[in-house]
Amino acid sequence: MKKYFKKGLFDRSDGWKITKIDPMMRLSPFFMRTRLDSQNLYEQTVNIDKIDEFIRKHKDKLPNLSALHVVAATMVRVFSQRPMLNRFVVWNKIYARDSIKIALVFKQALTDEGKEGIFIAEFEPTDTLFEVSKTMDKLIQENKVDNENNHTDKLANIISILPDFVLRMLIWLFYQLDKVGLLPGALLKASPFHSSAFITHVGTIGIPPVYHHLYEFGTTSIFLAIGKKEFELSMDENEKMQKDRIIGLKFTLDERVCDGYYYAKSMREFARYINNPELLLTPPAEVILDPGVDKKKLRKF
Repeated sequence: MKKYFKKGLFDRSDGWKITKIDPMMRLSPFFMRTRLDSQNLYEQTVNIDKIDEFIRKHKDKLPNLSALHVVAATMVRVFSQRPMLNRFVVWNKIYARDSIKIALVFKQALTDEGKEGIFIAEFEPTDTLFEVSKTMDKLIQENKVDNENNHTDKLANIISILPDFVLRMLIWLFYQLDKVGLLPGALLKASPFHSSAFITHVGTIGIPPVYHHLYEFGTTSIFLAIGKKEFELSMDENEKMQKDRIIGLKFTLDERVCDGYYYAKSMREFARYINNPELLLTPPAEVILDPGVDKKKLRKF
């Protein structure tokens, strides 16, 4: 994403300031100052039989393919076509993120004592399901056990040993630096709170999806929870009852980054791709750039 625009004086190291914006959208971060104050909740259900059939069909080329890969690839594709979803709000200002980063939550072991970990995957807007799967598989393999190369875990391990009073001051400093875009690059790289979206697959621990809160620290504007496989009764075209296998998806969204119409159309796009994963096997015809970024910053190719 960084290659499309140049950075200007008022941009951040992780995004460009939005300059072309509707007046009400411009004012919304001043009235709704926190993400907790700005959360919208949305739910979708997905027919998992269609995804399982797709997985079986492509098992030779994508042997490790799972529903999680398809969901992540769908998210990447939607960001490439609906770029305002990849915005964030810091200190009453709206920015367009300069990358597509997805933070994934996982349990290293499905026990009460099993540690919870997070890894961050960065994608290009042109990535297909093949690239998304390859990137995720590499990170999943690396993080099945404690791994010293996991920057997020390493950072958490270091700062967690600090005394409480030092930790309070340090986190306060992180907040202040983040407000003005001066958080060190190493921290931004390791922070899952500065991602395009958080995804957690709670279905792996046997529960339906939950509405997860957005974090006040950082810049993440979307949290998605994937639930367990369930059965749902529906009516077919002949008005006969049928039993479908489904998974539930629950989104928590920061409403300040775009208006309701844009969100609604984006969720329909999400449904279109996840219900037709064949579309994810080829790159998008074009990458849509955020209309709010000053076009003078466009790079010439």
